[in-house]
Amino acid sequence: IDFSRTMIDEALKLQGEFGLTRATFHCASFDTFDGSGAPFDVVRMAGVVGWYKPWIGNESALLKARDLTKDGGIVIATYVRPATLAQSLKAALFPGRTVLISQRAFLRIVASAGLEHLFAIEPPHSILAFLRKRKPA
Repeated sequence: IDFSRTMIDEALKLQGEFGLTRATFHCASFDTFDGSGAPFDVVRMAGVVGWYKPWIGNESALLKARDLTKDGGIVIATYVRPATLAQSLKAALFPGRTVLISQRAFLRIVASAGLEHLFAIEPPHSILAFLRKRKPA
C-alpha cells in the first residue's frame, strides 16, 4: 500500500524481476485502505505513523495493521526514540517534525494492540520493530 502511484509502478516493475508472485500492491492511503479481502502475511508500516503522527493517540494504526495481518503474521513498524537528551529537547521545542516515543511507551501500545514484539533492528535514524499477530487461544 502506497499513496504514490510512482512507487506502485516501480514495485510492479520489480515484482517480475524478483519473482514476487504472491505480492500485491495497492495505490491507497493506509488510513483509508479497505483490506477486507484475504489478510496479508506481512504488513510493513514505513512512515505511516511515528514519522508524521504521534504513536500515542494514534494506536488505531497498529490495530489496523493487526487486522490486515493473518494470525501469526508479521507487522513491521517504524518508530523513533530519543537517543539523547538533546533530541528530546529538540522534539519538544520544534513540534511537527519527527515524533519521538520511548521504547517503553511503544511496547505498551504494541501489547495493547494484540501484537507480540519479536525483535528490533536499529539503523541510524529509526527503529524497525518486528511484531507478530497473536493467534487466537
